[in-house]
Amino acid sequence: MQTLGRYVPDMNLLSTDSFRAWASARQIGRSLECPSSPDLGFRSTEATWYRFRVAGQPFAEALTATIVTTAAACHGGYRFPPYRDGRWSDPLNESPVDLVGLGLSLAASQAADLDEALELIATEMPLAIRAMTQALVAGLLWSLCFLPEHGQMILATDEDGDLIGSFPHENARQSLLGALRNAGWMEPTDPDPRVSETDPWRTL
Repeated sequence: MQTLGRYVPDMNLLSTDSFRAWASARQIGRSLECPSSPDLGFRSTEATWYRFRVAGQPFAEALTATIVTTAAACHGGYRFPPYRDGRWSDPLNESPVDLVGLGLSLAASQAADLDEALELIATEMPLAIRAMTQALVAGLLWSLCFLPEHGQMILATDEDGDLIGSFPHENARQSLLGALRNAGWMEPTDPDPRVSETDPWRTL
């Protein structure tokens, strides 16, 4: 396996079935409120989420790095595209996604049929950061997710260039926000990121 021109032979691939079993054990799956959506969410009535505004920030990659690194909490995690049941392909034309542009390239014989999650250890977090950053820059119409090994958060890209954090409950959300503040992150205040005509956290 190759990433940015270098081979990473020890990166693990986890089948979609195995990944979903891992996620299900942590109450992660399709949203209870939107079961037809392929997006991953916590299957709990206490679940909540938060928009981390990255688009338009002067140091988007550094901000993404802070969020991913803090979320991982010195552990590894998983990268997974939830659309088309985990296939790394474009839902509009079914051509393989430019995985090099996401910080990962696979052998041509694997790319079109890849249906697996990528398991990263703690020292491979730069790969997760690069992938999430490139997905944000590309403005993909499908999300790329990073799930920390501890299973208390889902971090997903969206086509607007922001990161969406999903949490099993409010305490988990506040814990992550507190850790981010300690890491130097400052919550935008104008406009309030929790106020939107379409985002569900507008009622928080």
